Amino acid sequence: MPTKYSDIIMYLDAIAANANGSISGAPHGYWWHVNQDGTQPPLAYNDFITGTVSGIGVPIIGTDSKRTDPLQSTFYILLTTPGGNGTYNQMPWKGPYITDAGYSVQLGNEGPQISGAQIMANLEEWLGNGYPE
Repeated sequence: MPTKYSDIIMYLDAIAANANGSISGAPHGYWWHVNQDGTQPPLAYNDFITGTVSGIGVPIIGTDSKRTDPLQSTFYILLTTPGGNGTYNQMPWKGPYITDAGYSVQLGNEGPQISGAQIMANLEEWLGNGYPE
């Protein structure tokens, strides 16, 4: 089954829930939700694919306003590149990271476990296929 927007939100929520420390104090908070504390619904699909990370103003997808290279987006690089991008550290800030050996998270309260490698592959597939809703 192809990766869709709701999967991406589940991955981000699971990564945040598994982080070493709360992300609520970060300048961006839970930027993929309507408010930064993560208690509200996720951003509308169009706001996610065309918007910026709240609190820091970086485009979510793409490196320019046309989103011409989503695999070079800050969103993708900061989740998948050890060390980050030179401006920002890999996320979540204190780890663990989806690139760590043996990394896995549970999706939702009683959902399946998914490995970091599978999350990364699904992100690549979603971004590479035009980020389907």
